[in-house]
Amino acid sequence: MMDKDPLAQAVEVVEAVLREQLGLDPNTLRVKTGDGSLCWGLMKGSAEVFIVIRPKADQSGHVIRVTAPVIEVPADDASRLDLFERLLRDNAENLTAAAFGLRDDTILLTADRSIDDLDASEVREMLLRVGFYADLYDDALAAHYGTRRYTDPGA
Repeated sequence: MMDKDPLAQAVEVVEAVLREQLGLDPNTLRVKTGDGSLCWGLMKGSAEVFIVIRPKADQSGHVIRVTAPVIEVPADDASRLDLFERLLRDNAENLTAAAFGLRDDTILLTADRSIDDLDASEVREMLLRVGFYADLYDDALAAHYGTRRYTDPGA
Protein backbone atom coordinates (compact mmCIF):
# COMPACT_ATOMS: atom_id res chain seq x y z
CA MET A 1 0.00 0.00 0.00
CA MET A 2 1.36 3.41 -0.99
CA ASP A 3 1.46 6.29 1.44
CA LYS A 4 -1.06 9.03 0.77
CA ASP A 5 0.19 12.23 -0.84
CA PRO A 6 1.11 14.63 2.03
CA LEU A 7 -0.77 17.52 0.41
CA ALA A 8 -3.96 15.47 -0.01
CA GLN A 9 -3.61 14.21 3.57
CA ALA A 10 -3.21 17.77 4.91
CA VAL A 11 -6.33 18.89 3.03
CA GLU A 12 -8.25 15.97 4.54
CA VAL A 13 -7.07 16.89 8.03
CA VAL A 14 -8.03 20.57 7.65
CA GLU A 15 -11.44 19.75 6.21
CA ALA A 16 -12.10 17.14 8.91
CA VAL A 17 -11.34 19.72 11.63
CA LEU A 18 -13.70 22.22 10.02
CA ARG A 19 -16.46 19.66 9.50
CA GLU A 20 -16.20 17.34 12.48
CA GLN A 21 -14.79 19.53 15.25
CA LEU A 22 -16.21 22.94 14.35
CA GLY A 23 -19.43 21.89 12.57
CA LEU A 24 -18.65 23.91 9.44
CA ASP A 25 -18.88 23.00 5.75
CA PRO A 26 -15.35 23.29 4.34
CA ASN A 27 -16.70 23.66 0.80
CA THR A 28 -18.48 26.91 1.70
CA LEU A 29 -15.34 28.24 3.39
CA ARG A 30 -13.01 27.82 0.38
CA VAL A 31 -11.30 31.01 -0.74
CA LYS A 32 -9.83 31.42 -4.22
CA THR A 33 -6.16 32.31 -4.34
CA GLY A 34 -3.96 33.49 -7.15
CA ASP A 35 -0.82 31.63 -6.15
CA GLY A 36 -1.88 27.99 -6.09
CA SER A 37 -2.47 27.95 -2.33
CA LEU A 38 -5.42 26.12 -0.85
CA CYS A 39 -7.38 28.38 1.50
CA TRP A 40 -10.37 28.35 3.83
CA GLY A 41 -11.71 31.43 5.65
CA LEU A 42 -13.95 31.76 8.70
CA MET A 43 -14.89 34.22 11.41
CA LYS A 44 -13.71 33.89 15.02
CA GLY A 45 -15.50 36.66 16.89
CA SER A 46 -14.82 39.91 15.04
CA ALA A 47 -11.72 38.51 13.30
CA GLU A 48 -11.47 36.71 9.98
CA VAL A 49 -9.11 33.74 10.08
CA PHE A 50 -7.62 31.96 7.08
CA ILE A 51 -6.15 28.48 6.90
CA VAL A 52 -3.73 28.35 4.00
CA ILE A 53 -1.73 25.45 2.63
CA ARG A 54 1.02 27.07 0.64
CA PRO A 55 2.75 25.36 -2.27
CA LYS A 56 6.35 24.34 -2.04
CA ALA A 57 8.53 27.42 -2.24
CA ASP A 58 11.77 25.45 -2.10
CA GLN A 59 12.97 22.11 -0.82
CA SER A 60 11.25 22.66 2.53
CA GLY A 61 7.91 21.40 1.27
CA HIS A 62 4.34 22.54 1.77
CA VAL A 63 3.48 24.71 4.77
CA ILE A 64 0.20 25.26 6.57
CA ARG A 65 -0.31 28.80 7.82
CA VAL A 66 -3.18 30.06 9.91
CA THR A 67 -3.39 33.81 9.59
CA ALA A 68 -5.72 36.58 10.66
CA PRO A 69 -5.45 40.14 9.37
CA VAL A 70 -6.04 42.35 12.41
CA ILE A 71 -5.84 46.11 11.71
CA GLU A 72 -4.62 48.67 9.23
CA VAL A 73 -1.33 50.30 10.13
CA PRO A 74 -1.83 53.88 11.40
CA ALA A 75 -0.89 56.62 8.96
CA ASP A 76 1.25 58.80 11.22
CA ASP A 77 4.85 57.83 11.89
CA ALA A 78 4.72 58.18 15.70
CA SER A 79 1.73 55.83 15.98
CA ARG A 80 3.31 53.37 13.56
CA LEU A 81 6.53 53.26 15.57
CA ASP A 82 4.64 52.85 18.84
CA LEU A 83 2.47 50.07 17.35
CA PHE A 84 5.44 48.17 15.94
CA GLU A 85 7.29 48.36 19.25
CA ARG A 86 4.19 47.17 21.13
CA LEU A 87 3.68 44.23 18.77
CA LEU A 88 7.32 43.17 18.99
CA ARG A 89 7.03 43.19 22.79
CA ASP A 90 3.78 41.22 22.61
CA ASN A 91 5.49 38.67 20.33
CA ALA A 92 8.21 38.22 22.94
CA GLU A 93 6.16 38.43 26.12
CA ASN A 94 2.48 37.68 25.55
CA LEU A 95 1.97 35.41 22.54
CA THR A 96 2.57 31.68 22.40
CA ALA A 97 2.96 29.76 19.13
CA ALA A 98 1.81 32.76 17.06
CA ALA A 99 3.28 36.10 16.08
CA PHE A 100 2.30 39.48 14.74
CA GLY A 101 3.57 40.41 11.31
CA LEU A 102 3.15 43.03 8.60
CA ARG A 103 1.84 42.51 5.07
CA ASP A 104 1.53 45.69 3.01
CA ASP A 105 -0.27 48.04 5.43
CA THR A 106 -2.01 45.35 7.46
CA ILE A 107 -1.01 43.92 10.82
CA LEU A 108 -1.72 40.21 11.01
CA LEU A 109 -1.26 37.25 13.28
CA THR A 110 0.25 34.03 11.99
CA ALA A 111 1.15 30.51 13.03
CA ASP A 112 2.66 28.02 10.63
CA ARG A 113 4.38 24.67 10.31
CA SER A 114 5.26 22.03 7.75
CA ILE A 115 2.41 19.77 6.65
CA ASP A 116 4.56 16.73 7.40
CA ASP A 117 2.82 14.51 9.97
CA LEU A 118 0.09 17.12 10.46
CA ASP A 119 -2.74 16.02 12.72
CA ALA A 120 -6.16 17.39 13.58
CA SER A 121 -5.21 18.58 17.06
CA GLU A 122 -2.47 20.80 15.60
CA VAL A 123 -4.76 22.35 12.99
CA ARG A 124 -7.48 22.97 15.56
CA GLU A 125 -5.01 24.47 18.05
CA MET A 126 -3.47 26.79 15.44
CA LEU A 127 -6.90 27.92 14.29
CA LEU A 128 -8.27 28.53 17.78
CA ARG A 129 -5.09 30.25 19.00
CA VAL A 130 -4.78 32.66 16.07
CA GLY A 131 -8.52 33.33 16.14
CA PHE A 132 -8.45 34.00 19.88
CA TYR A 133 -5.52 36.42 19.65
CA ALA A 134 -6.95 38.24 16.60
CA ASP A 135 -10.33 38.68 18.27
CA LEU A 136 -8.64 39.79 21.50
CA TYR A 137 -6.36 42.36 19.87
CA ASP A 138 -8.33 43.80 16.92
CA ASP A 139 -10.75 46.01 18.86
CA ALA A 140 -8.17 47.21 21.38
CA LEU A 141 -5.49 48.02 18.79
CA ALA A 142 -7.92 49.75 16.43
CA ALA A 143 -9.31 51.90 19.23
CA HIS A 144 -5.90 52.75 20.72
CA TYR A 145 -4.27 53.66 17.39
CA GLY A 146 -7.32 55.21 15.72
CA THR A 147 -7.31 52.83 12.79
CA ARG A 148 -9.69 50.24 11.35
CA ARG A 149 -9.98 46.56 12.02
CA TYR A 150 -9.43 44.41 8.95
CA THR A 151 -13.06 43.29 9.06
CA ASP A 152 -14.51 46.82 9.26
CA PRO A 153 -16.37 47.99 6.13
CA GLY A 154 -14.04 49.82 3.81
CA ALA A 155 -10.94 48.33 5.40
